[in-house]
Amino acid sequence: MYPFPETAGLLPQVSDTAWAFNAQAASGIVSAWQRVFSRYVGGLPEKFTEKGFYEVAQDAVDGQYLLPAPDERIFEDIVKGNLVPGERYP
Repeated sequence: MYPFPETAGLLPQVSDTAWAFNAQAASGIVSAWQRVFSRYVGGLPEKFTEKGFYEVAQDAVDGQYLLPAPDERIFEDIVKGNLVPGERYP
C-alpha cells in the first residue's frame, strides 16, 4: 500500500507510510486481515481516502500483518549500486 498525498495527514505515521503485507504471517492471520480489509472497502475505492481505512491499517500493523515497505530503501540501494535489480532484498 503506497501513501496518497491527499491522505498523508489523515492518520500520521500510518496514512503517510508505504506498507507491505507480511509474507511470513500465518495463513490464518492473512485470511482474517483480507476479510477485514475487504469488508471495510466493500469494493469502493473511495474508502482508501477515509481515516477509518487507516485506522484498520494501524490495527493490521499492530497485528503484524502490515510491515513498513522497503521500497525506498531498495530504490536507494539500486541507485547507489548496492543492489542489482531483480536481486532479493535482505
